[in-house]
Amino acid sequence: MPSMELGVVKSARAPKLVDVVAQKVSELIIARELRPGDPLPKEHELSSAYGVSRSVVREAMVELKVLGVVEIKHGLGAFVGSMPVELLLTRVRRLEQDPEAILKEMWEVREVIEAAIAEFAAERRTDSDLQSLAGAVAAMDKAIAAGDTGEQMVTGIANLIEPSRHRSLERPGRPVTSNEEHRVILGAVRDQDPRRAKSAMRTHLINGRLLTTKEPGL
Repeated sequence: MPSMELGVVKSARAPKLVDVVAQKVSELIIARELRPGDPLPKEHELSSAYGVSRSVVREAMVELKVLGVVEIKHGLGAFVGSMPVELLLTRVRRLEQDPEAILKEMWEVREVIEAAIAEFAAERRTDSDLQSLAGAVAAMDKAIAAGDTGEQMVTGIANLIEPSRHRSLERPGRPVTSNEEHRVILGAVRDQDPRRAKSAMRTHLINGRLLTTKEPGL
């Protein structure tokens, strides 16, 4: 297994420290050819190696956990997650790649994650969940009617998906059609139809991607 010095993060502005650490941890996983379930260095080791506080390391690991790149086991530490690293690490590659390429990759990541979320929601939703989702759709209707784009933030991954969402919703007419697509997703979740919910979410995201990315033949 190839070795790799962790290095020290230098001259990173405070708002980006978490992103930098997430990138370094991601690079570490790739460089060491770690597999799902393999342990990662301890929190204090990463903190010392990267020259940042343990709270920054902790937040970076939580963000990577949200994407499935790492798994955190209380009392044991962090381990490589089970989802494909090559796909889910696009959130950290945005620091160095062409913006258009990053945008396209982020749509692909959203398709994987959010389609699965819709599928699980249809399987597991409660009446309370359904009420909250219906409320979110209604709130977007109200915002759109007031001339806003109807954007809403998703805790944990909002900073990752915001550029793709914003680019889509700023297109004329897209906020209205986007929320119509949300209603289709909501209907599938209400009917507890996982396959239809997943398909509806994929359609919603593909429509957004086609509006915002430069792809051959489009």
